Amino acid sequence: ISDKDKPLEVAETRSENRTYRPRVELCRDAPHDGIINERNELLNTVSTLIDQHNIAEDAHTQLKQTLERLNEDWSIKSNSLELEERCMTKRQKLLLVAHNV
Repeated sequence: ISDKDKPLEVAETRSENRTYRPRVELCRDAPHDGIINERNELLNTVSTLIDQHNIAEDAHTQLKQTLERLNEDWSIKSNSLELEERCMTKRQKLLLVAHNV
């Protein structure tokens, strides 16, 4: 986005210089229209880039939130699995004791 600042400044300066030329009548000719079109294209490009940047930031935020939820789910499931394994070990010991009696 910042790469478009200098070309935009150049286009605006050229337009302003053409508008305030001493001893020259203000006219709308092909060069003037070209400068105005260039400026408008640059402004549209900057606007589009800002919109795309905002969309990318929103997507990045959503991805970070999703990663947080996945990490939390993974932690809960790991804890549950560990508890289940401990319970299974204790059940097996109880079954062996009950089978030996």
